[in-house]
Amino acid sequence: MNPERITMYEAERCIRAAEFLRDHGRDSDAIDAAIQYARQVQVPFLLLDEKDWNLDRAIEVPSGFRMVADGVRVKLNDGVFDNIFRPDTVICREDDPYGFPMEIKPSQHIQIQGKNGAVLEGPDNHPQMFDPVQQRTREMIGDEWGWRGFLIFMPRCTGFEIGGFLLRKTRTWAISVERSSQGWLHDLEFRTECKNGDGINLRMGCSHIRIENIRGYTSDDMIALNSGAAPLEYPREHYLFPLVPSSYLIREGEPIEDRYIHDIQIRNVRSATRHYSEAVAFLSNGGHKIYRIQIRDIYDDNPVEEPKRLNLVGAYYVDYGPGFREGDLAEITIDHVEANSTEQALMFRLPIRDLRINRVIQNCKTGVVLLATEKNIHIPLPNCISASGRLTAPAEKWVFCPKE
Repeated sequence: MNPERITMYEAERCIRAAEFLRDHGRDSDAIDAAIQYARQVQVPFLLLDEKDWNLDRAIEVPSGFRMVADGVRVKLNDGVFDNIFRPDTVICREDDPYGFPMEIKPSQHIQIQGKNGAVLEGPDNHPQMFDPVQQRTREMIGDEWGWRGFLIFMPRCTGFEIGGFLLRKTRTWAISVERSSQGWLHDLEFRTECKNGDGINLRMGCSHIRIENIRGYTSDDMIALNSGAAPLEYPREHYLFPLVPSSYLIREGEPIEDRYIHDIQIRNVRSATRHYSEAVAFLSNGGHKIYRIQIRDIYDDNPVEEPKRLNLVGAYYVDYGPGFREGDLAEITIDHVEANSTEQALMFRLPIRDLRINRVIQNCKTGVVLLATEKNIHIPLPNCISASGRLTAPAEKWVFCPKE
């Protein structure tokens, strides 16, 4: 490592995990020992540097800690089914490690930062498990395998930062955040190829979060705001383990208002995909509202050609979100979107209260700026341009038919 950078970190009183490798041969053991020591000496700053780090299990980050990976790759070992980072407040069950935890206690002020080309990477070879739904043993890839498949999992945290990484070789969503607030996700690049390979998912109860400077290729939505209902019993349909494990709180009488998604800012997103997916997607059902969302500077990094993706910004089609009521999506502001590879730059097949749109550029020669219900199709579209000359199309005439 550059000596000047070492001096900089020493001035900040960091604990270097590499110093613990002498007594703990495996990377995960050294990291755990470094965290324990950092807590004892009250220096809540752990540095991963000097070498690439290969994990046997998740790094469990305490409240008030700053974790920095500087110029290194942090990777899950073959056969490991776990997160790379999560708070240490997730208390798993020994008899059901992938199901609902015994408890997820609140955490505060967690920073997970990558610097100088840091990489978070899933395993080369995934574990296998018997699937009781399909009645066969198969690889644990896809969202049906639940929350331990995320590279970063951030539940019930107030005040967090995640930024500065390339995330690749994911097995499902790269980052999932639930029931958390006052967060900042920034300067992230995604390279996902798997089924349900979203970049960032904000789930139930997320609020006052800023997402900015996001780019890359995803095999599903780049950013999803998804307050859809979370089942409490598994297996359910094809899902084997929970995707939103903090939803055990519903059983404990959690008010529905605590599950709303609101006050989210999203800006400067460059999204490429070969799939029928979105750059910024909304899903609200079961009475879980999404409101006060500001979206700005969203770019389609696909080339201008035959439409391949669903849209750049929009709400999932009606039959994906049962239980939606008018007003569940509200106060959405969209400013500057550039679409190349979709027939509808923006798509809202559900009525949105207080939808504001400005500066949408549709470069697809057969496309429109906005596909929407009668409720929203007549809203003003200032500074919007479409290569086809058409700004709007009625949602009633649109049929869900993914292009190959």
